Amino acid sequence: MALVVVDAHVHIYECFSLEGFFENAWSNACTRAHGHADPPRVVLCLTETANFHKFSDLKQQSSIGSWQLSTTAEEQALVAGNGEKRIYLIAGSQITTRNKLELLVLGSTRRFADGRSLDDSVRDVQSAGEFVVVPWAVGKWLGERGKQVARTVEETSCFVGDNGGRPLFWPAPSLFKSVRAKGRKVLRGSDPLPIKGEERRVARFGFSFHHGFDGAHPWGSVKAVLDDRLADISDFGSLESPWRFFRNQWLLRKGST
Repeated sequence: MALVVVDAHVHIYECFSLEGFFENAWSNACTRAHGHADPPRVVLCLTETANFHKFSDLKQQSSIGSWQLSTTAEEQALVAGNGEKRIYLIAGSQITTRNKLELLVLGSTRRFADGRSLDDSVRDVQSAGEFVVVPWAVGKWLGERGKQVARTVEETSCFVGDNGGRPLFWPAPSLFKSVRAKGRKVLRGSDPLPIKGEERRVARFGFSFHHGFDGAHPWGSVKAVLDDRLADISDFGSLESPWRFFRNQWLLRKGST
């Protein structure tokens, strides 16, 4: 049974090389799958902000370099193939709340409005039957906003996310431990930044599993594992080095993309 490698927080920015995006994702996933007889199945969950529509753009294309693009049985999933290599792209979006917290809607082509409260945004997404994650973000889970995140996660049972941009010196939030204690999973993703070369990070930070995977229904396969409290997932990937963390923050503020 092939290892399924999932990056649950992926952006594709204009400064990225698309062919490099696929090649790096495959290479990074193969590092995770080292020692397995079968090639991995790689799942990248896109989390597009309001101004980005890469999933719909890619749906209109047949290829990116040597990678052939095709649809699946799910409207929210595409597959990029190159020989035996398979990378599944899952549609999704990122919402910014009124107080600048982030929400991820995974496995959906539906878009939700920015600028609402955290509670209202989470409930809107859940009422629509969609899958919502509150991801950790630099400085946004501190103070009153951190308390608000904890309350919302407790009251709505939504998922939380970690990302590879969290620096080594920044400890994991206590919320991660309490969520896991209740049998819910913390979803990890690379969260690449809008900086040239950040596409090399995709699939370096995420989770993997060995449960059944249906290539015609890639999002359904992943969601079934996430919803099953008895299904195990394994985290992989290293946090950001302090040097790269501060460099990236400087580049973001400088506007070098």
